[in-house]
Amino acid sequence: MCAKELLPSLPAIALIAQGADIKLLQSIAGHSQASMTLDTYGHLMHERISEAADLYDPLRKAAR
Repeated sequence: MCAKELLPSLPAIALIAQGADIKLLQSIAGHSQASMTLDTYGHLMHERISEAADLYDPLRKAAR
């Protein structure tokens, strides 16, 4: 992705880094469907998924 293509995505990238949810991103990006937002920015959310898994793991172990 070149700088010209990246510029419109910077607000979404910053919000993802701060943990914004997909519906907020959808609204800001002007996408009609959350699936479009996920298709566009989902690859940037892998770190957030790992963070969520790390938070969930102690809860799962405590429930045993």
